[in-house]
Amino acid sequence: MAKHLPLHDIQANILKGHGRTHAWCVFVQFASSREKIYTWFEHYLSPQITSAERQIKDSLKHQATNFSYDGGTLLSFSLSANGYKKLEAEDSPFFPKDESFRLGMRHKSVREKLTDAVYSYWEIPYRKEMDAMILLADNSEERLAEKKNEIFHSLWDSGTGEVYWVEKGKKLPGKLEHFGYVDGISQPEFVDKQGELIEDYWKIVLVEEGKRQYGSYFVYRKLRQDVEAFNRKIRALAAQLEVPNAIEFAEAQLVGRFKDGTPLSVYDRAVGTEENDFDYSDDPAGLKCPFHAHIRKSNPRTPAYKYKRIARRVIPFDQIGRKADLSDEPKKGVGLLFMSYQASIVEQFEHIHAQMCDEADFPHQGAGLDSITDQRIVSKEKQWNKAWNQAELPKVTFSLSEVVWLIGGEYFYTPSISFLKKSNK
Repeated sequence: MAKHLPLHDIQANILKGHGRTHAWCVFVQFASSREKIYTWFEHYLSPQITSAERQIKDSLKHQATNFSYDGGTLLSFSLSANGYKKLEAEDSPFFPKDESFRLGMRHKSVREKLTDAVYSYWEIPYRKEMDAMILLADNSEERLAEKKNEIFHSLWDSGTGEVYWVEKGKKLPGKLEHFGYVDGISQPEFVDKQGELIEDYWKIVLVEEGKRQYGSYFVYRKLRQDVEAFNRKIRALAAQLEVPNAIEFAEAQLVGRFKDGTPLSVYDRAVGTEENDFDYSDDPAGLKCPFHAHIRKSNPRTPAYKYKRIARRVIPFDQIGRKADLSDEPKKGVGLLFMSYQASIVEQFEHIHAQMCDEADFPHQGAGLDSITDQRIVSKEKQWNKAWNQAELPKVTFSLSEVVWLIGGEYFYTPSISFLKKSNK
């Protein structure tokens, strides 16, 4: 069935990450009538959108030309519930059904589920309603600026709306994020090296809208990282451990991998591998990789959780200009633009966040919290190993909370390209 998906009608970046150096998130507010918005969709926006089919073909060309082929600017488009309300009645069959999507990330019940701060603490632009987000990705900032300006003028000149905020993400050298870890190693793959879809796995991210139209729920969260606090707390934790490589071992227990990507469930030190073909069957007590480690909490690697995944499309942001070697320790101005695709916000993103990562008794009582996602919760569990694979040593109680902060976000839906053409509905 996967081979028969209408890839020409599915937006890019869902089934395969864009792979560009830069990604700009362009937030839009609509000001005009439903008819005028659909006119803008059909005559300006939809011809600009990159399809999954084109993205896969461009990726194959990129590989065939020894990575010299440049696919240019990738563009995808997503609507919030507020944006849909300006287009469709809530009882319309085209209005996405996910409960949390309809409520929005700022809603009290959603914030409480995710232990998010009151949105009055978010950055000012995110306290407003967001109608839509246009994702622009390219290796050239100049082309991105040109495309952003073109979008601005097309909205303004047509009276459709306005661009009111832009977030700029840029990859760090070596696929790193600001704490210094190699990121994005264990993402689910939907397309093989020959450009063929992997059968049925697409169900993790795609929603059938009807009439052979497919879209995906899109989560956006701006996360500030406090590098100084992170390093200071890691040093304090390392002082309690009984291993010669205490700091790197403490760092590895947080994520489940050493900073270079080496999995803690396989090795007791960094050996320069981004190995991904492993599970936790030979570590049932969490003596190698603790249960609270981020990659173990969010992906237990058992058949029961095969489809309880999300497709992360994360890129760092840097508003201060960090040192190239990341030796500085900023407290603010840096972080991640977290983006993910999933077939259900409630059953995937929120379930992973609230019932797995932020649940101290998952996968069993006393397992501990995920220190990456808990943000504001102080862990009281004895969850940190003093050494690797040594059952006789007592565990350590320690909390790395308040090193990652949510400062803005929203839930969106990335529709089929044909949805944007009213005549095709």
